[in-house]
Amino acid sequence: MYLTRLLALCILASTLAALPTPSPPTNKTECDEAVNEENKALQAEQQAQGLATVAAAVANQAAVTAAQQAARVDRDRATAFAAIANEVCSAEFRKERARKA
Repeated sequence: MYLTRLLALCILASTLAALPTPSPPTNKTECDEAVNEENKALQAEQQAQGLATVAAAVANQAAVTAAQQAARVDRDRATAFAAIANEVCSAEFRKERARKA
C-alpha cells in the first residue's frame, strides 16, 4: 500500500514538473481562470488520491483472498491426510484385532 502511494506521488510529481510554469495573472479574467484551473487541479488530485486508495484496497483484498485460498488448500490437504491416516489406522487396528481373535 505504501509503495502504491509512493508510486502515485512520484508520477504526480513528475507530471507537475513537466508542466510549464504559468505567468502570473494580470487582470480579473486571468485571476478567475487561474482560480478555476487551481480548483480543477485540486479536484484531479482528490480523484487521484481516491483512485490510489481504491487501488490499495483492491490490492489488499486480493492479498487477503489469496491468503484465505491458501489456508483452504492447506486445510483441505490436512483433512485428506487425516482421512487417509484414519483409514490406515482403522485397517491396522482391524488387522491387529483379527490376529488376536
